[in-house]
Amino acid sequence: MNTTPTGAIPADPDDPAWAEARRTFIGASDAPAVLGLSPWRTPLDVWAEKVGLVNGTGPTLATRLGHELEDLIARIWHEQHPDADVRHARVTVRHPDLPWLAASTDREVGDDGLLECKLVGGRQTDRWDDGPPHYVAVQCQVQLAVTGRRWVDVCSLHAGHGWDHRVHRIDRDDEVLAAMLPRLERFWVEHVVTGVRPDLDGDPEQIRRTLT
Repeated sequence: MNTTPTGAIPADPDDPAWAEARRTFIGASDAPAVLGLSPWRTPLDVWAEKVGLVNGTGPTLATRLGHELEDLIARIWHEQHPDADVRHARVTVRHPDLPWLAASTDREVGDDGLLECKLVGGRQTDRWDDGPPHYVAVQCQVQLAVTGRRWVDVCSLHAGHGWDHRVHRIDRDDEVLAAMLPRLERFWVEHVVTGVRPDLDGDPEQIRRTLT
């Protein structure tokens, strides 16, 4: 097990070294679970993956569909913003001052923006009635903290009785980051670096599945 932050992160998620590198940082997609905001993962899930007790879940059909449709969702956004300079970075980067924190981005927009592409299943679309759910907003704030950019446009494609897409802008909120980043760092230092298991709160059945 190696949880010591290192500099380079392999660019290809299919590279086994990339999965190993994920143990050396809290990623933007890990942050909602660490903070107890994810509907699907708990802090214990993240801890077990980082310390090497489990390998993490493989790609599900939903995640595979989301990956395959990412280019389509990005094109839908770009059609509405034809003059935007959109680039696919294809890289995971560390925070310049917090090497235990990292993020991948779907697209970079100009010098200040990011584009996050989301496929939302029919059972989840109600969570988006008032905009991106908290777990998406947290992911975006971490992306902004790591990259130094100012905003993320979340373009979400919704499946259900019909199909629609929505675009919501999330601006960098330094007050939110000031409250959130110390909690993430405390989790990293007190649990991942030391190997001390976080409190066993949450769904006991989910905890049992994590540890077995």
